[in-house]
Amino acid sequence: MYDMHVRDMTNNIAKALKLTKNQTLKVQKTIEDYWADRMALTWTSADVIETAKTMDIKLTNDQAREILADTLHGHDADLGVNWEVLRTRIDLYVSNLK
Repeated sequence: MYDMHVRDMTNNIAKALKLTKNQTLKVQKTIEDYWADRMALTWTSADVIETAKTMDIKLTNDQAREILADTLHGHDADLGVNWEVLRTRIDLYVSNLK
């Protein structure tokens, strides 16, 4: 997990639970420890929205989240997810709206 994602997760948890600085540091350490022997590549709704813009397609954040969920559950694990897969999933989503 990228450091920026650990920080984002930590900050969101700390804000939601109104944690003290010490509690926040414990949360961050726990998340870092969890991800120490794991790897995850992440895609965001912003990635989907920006990719759609390059295709002259305008998406809402909710639509981008739906595309992310569809991609997660419908991608070929042997190929993984890449920009081309994302463009294909956007095309599929838009074609299903028609």
